[in-house]
Amino acid sequence: VVSLGLALLTALAVVTCVTTADYFVVADSLIFALPVWVFFLAMASIFEKISNKERRYGIISAQKIVTATAAAAVSIFVGWTNNGSQSSAFGLIAGAIVGPALSVLLVFLVLRKQTSCLSFASGCFSTKSVFSTLKLYRHFPAFNLPHAMINTAAGNAPVFLIPIFFADALLGVYSLGVRVIQAPLSLFVSSLYNVLSQKFFDVRQRGDSLSDLYEKYVKYMFGIVLFLFPIFWFLEDPMAYVFGAKWSDAGKYIRILSPYLLFVLMVGPFAFVPVLLGKQRQALQLEI
Repeated sequence: VVSLGLALLTALAVVTCVTTADYFVVADSLIFALPVWVFFLAMASIFEKISNKERRYGIISAQKIVTATAAAAVSIFVGWTNNGSQSSAFGLIAGAIVGPALSVLLVFLVLRKQTSCLSFASGCFSTKSVFSTLKLYRHFPAFNLPHAMINTAAGNAPVFLIPIFFADALLGVYSLGVRVIQAPLSLFVSSLYNVLSQKFFDVRQRGDSLSDLYEKYVKYMFGIVLFLFPIFWFLEDPMAYVFGAKWSDAGKYIRILSPYLLFVLMVGPFAFVPVLLGKQRQALQLEI
């Protein structure tokens, strides 16, 4: 209930910002789809957390497959049946909305049959428990929200800075290289994050030490990084072979960014540790 309320508030905040921006600037009408996308994205994240808590990893996998497949299918269909840049933009936006929306519907129907607490008539919800949860975690968004915003801004900064200092075509080459690498890395990191977070929380609840488990998986991730580093370093020729000679520079950017990308790969699955240990303030300070 708390998560659903936060999702609605987030969508409402986006509506307010978009409306305000449209008042002062002539904005494209497609921007009003942003609140819908934010809402379904938040709901998809909520159901993913529920499935992870109950160790329903098959549902999480199905959710990711449905999201990716539906988004691609809708985008391709709209682009195929229509012509023009406006229809292409609409197809991308429609796909981004339909993908999470279908995954939310799928997970809700599956979990509703297996988890009675998804029904408001089940007696699992109470106003008292909602407000007690809000009080218990009242400081959570004060640290995690700016932490996430700073992290997202830093990760997307090159997209805004490259066109300012370099040619626009360079942004396309850079984006292709980053997208080719980040897509599989993000899938791997998010999947491992779900498994490890639940495992670490279980160990924490039993009162056992986390250091041995943490050291074990850090070594595991370090081995993966050592394996991938030479692959990232020599991706220039494969990129030229797959996408054409004019895209070979994308491999150069991957080589330059390989330390950063591999570092993200190594620490990404452990992003839950500050929350687990109640060290969100220290994590925010380190991020800054």
